[in-house]
Amino acid sequence: MYQEEFLRKITSTLDELKKIKEVDSLNDHDIHNQKKDIISSFLVENIKQNNYLWDIPTNESITSHRKKIGKIIVFFKKIIRKLLYWLVSKPLLQQKEFNGSITRSLNEVLNVLTNLQKKSNNIDELSTKLKQIEEILVQINKLSDKSSKIETSMNQIIKSQEKSNNLINELKNRDNFPVDYRKFEDNFRGNEEKIARQQFEIYYPYVTTKNSLLDLGCGRGELISQFSTLGFNVTGIDNNHELINYCLNQGLNVVEDDLIHYLNTTEHQFDVITCLHVVEHLYPNQIVDLVNKAYNSLNDDGLFILETPNPECIYNLAFGFSIDMTHKQPVHSYTLKFILEQIGFKEVQIKHLNPVDESVSLQLNHSNESINENFEKINRLLFGYQNYAIVGRK
Repeated sequence: MYQEEFLRKITSTLDELKKIKEVDSLNDHDIHNQKKDIISSFLVENIKQNNYLWDIPTNESITSHRKKIGKIIVFFKKIIRKLLYWLVSKPLLQQKEFNGSITRSLNEVLNVLTNLQKKSNNIDELSTKLKQIEEILVQINKLSDKSSKIETSMNQIIKSQEKSNNLINELKNRDNFPVDYRKFEDNFRGNEEKIARQQFEIYYPYVTTKNSLLDLGCGRGELISQFSTLGFNVTGIDNNHELINYCLNQGLNVVEDDLIHYLNTTEHQFDVITCLHVVEHLYPNQIVDLVNKAYNSLNDDGLFILETPNPECIYNLAFGFSIDMTHKQPVHSYTLKFILEQIGFKEVQIKHLNPVDESVSLQLNHSNESINENFEKINRLLFGYQNYAIVGRK
């Protein structure tokens, strides 16, 4: 009975092993699943049974279910077993050795298959990881493409920035007037003492307090030198390095800075702010910004004074305004008055200054009034006031 059961199990196991070889026609996924099922369930169970059944017992106890003659039957069976043992002992021993050899072989096969399964699992894990790596590489390639596009865009931005910087520098250089501006003013603007005296006589009557005065575009320092001698706390601002050094050598309190930048950053408030012959050097938006910043930097009831060439005097445009190449454009008095009032200045006044010498204007013919009237109109247009001032209060 044991021999038949054992051989049946061995045959069944070998049949299953043969099936493993026959699955080559299946796809890789099915092969893997079928091998896995055989190793993990049926094959393992059969080998366990082989391990249990391979040893053939020869000394099992003999029993009988008959009560009266049972002992006699058992006695004779034992005698018969002893008589037959010398006949079957050798075949039984050979069968036992064969069973053991087969069982050991099957156990080794199981070990080999188990190791193969582990390696297969490792291969599956490696395959999964390789797929993940491939996906990562695809993403890296996409990112690399995006990075290349970003780099191209950045290079374009850098080139655009360089072009913008070059354009800005070019525009700045266009405004440069690479001459000694102090000597230029000495030659064309006139004597400092004369101008200082004229400015003081014109503007001092408007000043109601002797406190703080800020002069925007102080130039050679004509105005601040006059008011500082009267006890005013004066500050001069200019962006011309040579003119600032000239004022410092005279002991004047001046700062080298852009006018609007200074107004944006200063924490001081002033009673008087003057800005003489500056706005003609600025663009329209800068003029509005300057007036607005000056308004914010004044104390209540503070005084703001502007002076600039008068575009109603053609003679001055030809022989005054156009001489200085740093001038941008003349500003009409009505325009400046409107800007001050819009920003909030009150009591805004226009004061015309520096009429053209009469020797330059057309001479009247006293014998003909109509001709004289026309000549006066022409004189007002050609030879009127060369400058004008705008005065307003906060």
